[in-house]
Amino acid sequence: MQIYEPQFVTQIWGATQLTIVAGAAGWAAGRVLDPGLRSGLVPLFAGVAGLFLGPHLLRFVGWTGGPSIAGHSLIALFVGSLIACAFVKLLSVGLDAQSRHC
Repeated sequence: MQIYEPQFVTQIWGATQLTIVAGAAGWAAGRVLDPGLRSGLVPLFAGVAGLFLGPHLLRFVGWTGGPSIAGHSLIALFVGSLIACAFVKLLSVGLDAQSRHC
């Protein structure tokens, strides 16, 4: 496969768009839920986790439709990012309580 083949360029462009949208969804979820950790990787983690949690969430709820990019629902991506941020928030609260207890 050559780098200038249209199929390869299309796949790279789709992955780039998906990464940007996942980062934006993670950033927005972090702003809404404030995970408690001051790291630049938390929004990216939340966005990538939202990419994996989103399809499972849709299958669990039974909802289809809505806007999508590269085959991934944007609403499910954002909700999955919120779930990931909530998990990080719980970890942060637990670590903070543990440090105060000792």
